[in-house]
Amino acid sequence: MPTQKLQRPIKILLFSANPNAGDRLRVDREFREIRSALHAEVQSGNVLLEQRSAGRTEDLQDALLRCEPHIVHFSGHGTANEEILLEESEGEARRIGKRALVDLFALFNKSIRVVLLNACHSKPLAEAIGEQIEFAMGMDDALTDTAAINFAVAFYRAIACDRTVPDAFGIGRNALHLKSLEDADVPVLFTQPSLVMTPPAEPVPAGDVRKPIQVLFILDIVADNPVSHEEVEAHLPDQRSERHVLCLGQFGARPTLRGIGIDFPGCADAVARMVAEARRKLPGDGRPVRYYVAGRSPLPVFAHLGMELSSWADVTLINQRKDLSWDVLPLQGRPAAGDPRFFKSIKGTNLVEPSDADGRVAIFISTRHTPQ
Repeated sequence: MPTQKLQRPIKILLFSANPNAGDRLRVDREFREIRSALHAEVQSGNVLLEQRSAGRTEDLQDALLRCEPHIVHFSGHGTANEEILLEESEGEARRIGKRALVDLFALFNKSIRVVLLNACHSKPLAEAIGEQIEFAMGMDDALTDTAAINFAVAFYRAIACDRTVPDAFGIGRNALHLKSLEDADVPVLFTQPSLVMTPPAEPVPAGDVRKPIQVLFILDIVADNPVSHEEVEAHLPDQRSERHVLCLGQFGARPTLRGIGIDFPGCADAVARMVAEARRKLPGDGRPVRYYVAGRSPLPVFAHLGMELSSWADVTLINQRKDLSWDVLPLQGRPAAGDPRFFKSIKGTNLVEPSDADGRVAIFISTRHTPQ
């Protein structure tokens, strides 16, 4: 069945031109609002944003070559003569006709899936581009800055929530209707069904059970009494599965003794990079992925990793007790009766009985986990 969702990470090129010959547009505000709408997805690595301003013809070609975007968003001026306006080196306007623009996008139709022309009178251009690209959006008339910005923000917010391109387009137009804007019906979408990509189905031999890919997160930022990943890996199931080990220190987090002086903002950035790397390892062949968390780190870092993962991944915790026995606790839906607990449940504030844990405890918060 054809897919109209975009595979992640989604590469988006924000390209603008605002030559001296035209009315000044609020392009900076538009791109700022788009970045704000996509902030969480950019931080997690699901979306890669590239921005080019004061665009010349050579800048547009260069951006398509270097960025290989999936979505090209043009913000600028269109004309009633089926042109868009780019810039010359001194800021004057360079008119780009329909044929040149269509030929350009045709050369990149193996990577570009969406072209959004957020420019007045760009419907004929979008219609022609739609014969070469899966989805093309343009404007059937003049469009106010307010409407252009609101449409773009709503469209990208829907894309970030994994909606299809036609759904996201509809949500963008609906945002204008909800605000009772007169130009709510100006955006138009052209779809080329024959170009909508169908992901290749990989044949699976009868009786074949695919082994899940294992991703092990090690939070290794407390330098004393560390947990080695070899020690943890020995307790993972199915030692023959494909496995990826990601250590927080590899992504820029600085270890400290006893967790004193931890750079928490730096750790948060490292966690975002580590999670983005994990998402890049998602297989495209339908194999399941199992995530595991272990290590030594202050609680806020574990909690931050939990918040980064909890919306899309089930995770198993690995923890060693004082008696050297190990807990392997899956957080995948409702836990089975008799699952080992990391801490003894003790009511009251005067804790007379110590915990069984030795301090090397992985704490994880999951919105998908239903407590007993």
